[in-house]
Amino acid sequence: MTFASIAALFIFFWASGFVAAKYGLPYAEPFTLMAARFVVGAAILVPACFVLKATWPKTLRDTTHILIAGFGVQTVYLIGVYYGIWFGISTGVTALVVGLQPLLTGVLAGFVL
Repeated sequence: MTFASIAALFIFFWASGFVAAKYGLPYAEPFTLMAARFVVGAAILVPACFVLKATWPKTLRDTTHILIAGFGVQTVYLIGVYYGIWFGISTGVTALVVGLQPLLTGVLAGFVL
């Protein structure tokens, strides 16, 4: 697989999360849908890590830091996105806000730092 095809797959799967939220949230609560998303992702990525011989954390401290960062970066972020869609914010607006987040972070960091 080329880098371009891997990048295209990543973009497809990342963007499809908003579509899945739009069509899944009328039938499941945000935490349920998010848990299903994480289970599917883990079912794909954990075997891929073993096949590709990925480096795993060597200490409990490293594992703890990774889990805390992952919880904050993914779980908290997705809870906000899924609850926003569940409460009626359109999927397009949600995707736009999430897509602009790195740009806004850079702009706001200039004022704070």
